[in-house]
Amino acid sequence: MRASNSGLTSRPVPEWGLDMFTMLKLIEARGYTIEEAPPEVLLTAAQETRQQPPDRLRCLNPTCDQICAWTGGKGRPPLFCSKICRQQHERMRQRLEAEVAELSRGIDSCPPGGVLKRELSSERSKRVFALARYPDVRDHRAIRTME
Repeated sequence: MRASNSGLTSRPVPEWGLDMFTMLKLIEARGYTIEEAPPEVLLTAAQETRQQPPDRLRCLNPTCDQICAWTGGKGRPPLFCSKICRQQHERMRQRLEAEVAELSRGIDSCPPGGVLKRELSSERSKRVFALARYPDVRDHRAIRTME
């Protein structure tokens, strides 16, 4: 949905990148299911999609506006523009996770239905909202930076 002068509309908007020719549809058009398609068909379908993923994206640290570029070579592309951004991201995520845990503990110890419990819950919700901007990247082995 997007807002317009006359209210919300559910019409697809071209700038959203809604593309009817997804990889799956291209594979199915060649008579395969995604599970049985040979690697050559997968590659061709990926290259033929109209909406290609960008090869330059913003640094994963929400407070940074630097660009990380897809290198196209061996190894993982960088998620952060620098070691400092990666560290800031990790520290903020750890801080928010710890605060959510402490606020949850406080909510559990409050009597039901009180003002204090509602306020603690609101503070916890703010931190959960912020955590969505700090994804867990610890699973990614050997995270590279642009350095």
